Amino acid sequence: MAESINLSEIVNAWLARSGDVCLSSLINTILYAVSIAAAAYHWRMLQRFKKPAAEQGFWLLVIFILSIFGINKQLDFQVLLVEIGRPIALKSGWYESRRIVQAVFTFVLTGIAGLFAVMMLFLIRRHWRNNILALLGLLILCFYGIMEAISQSHVGCSLELYEQWSFRLTDVIEMTGILFILANTLIRRKRE
Repeated sequence: MAESINLSEIVNAWLARSGDVCLSSLINTILYAVSIAAAAYHWRMLQRFKKPAAEQGFWLLVIFILSIFGINKQLDFQVLLVEIGRPIALKSGWYESRRIVQAVFTFVLTGIAGLFAVMMLFLIRRHWRNNILALLGLLILCFYGIMEAISQSHVGCSLELYEQWSFRLTDVIEMTGILFILANTLIRRKRE
């Protein structure tokens, strides 16, 4: 039976493994901040010009999603989840079958992401042409999130292995999604 691990040990293990100093990750963190600011400005303009509530709600969700991904970029909450789950799995006796639990978690997370995507499409169904780049960016970020969950749970192969000039493939995929959302806000700003 595994010994009990206290909260400070969990937090210390999490902090030791969190934070990403890869150049592409640092650029993505900055891009998240810029995109959140641009999306918030865009949302404010939609309010000012009395645009449809559905479109305003869509942009609030975009801000929320960008904020969650941006905060997680450096804090790596999935690492905290692993650090919390490991002692529980050891103490409960199912650590040897953790891959099954990780796979189920990944599939549930993928299902939630899919439902969220359908909800976003329904919300923006009348205004999708004005927000096509943001929708594409969110789709890419959703794909990135699923890839990260799969690589964390060892269900699939890790794309972290593909790195060139301090740019990891996963970060480039994530950067593409962020840039599409940012481009949507800038294009719309120019039109209005």
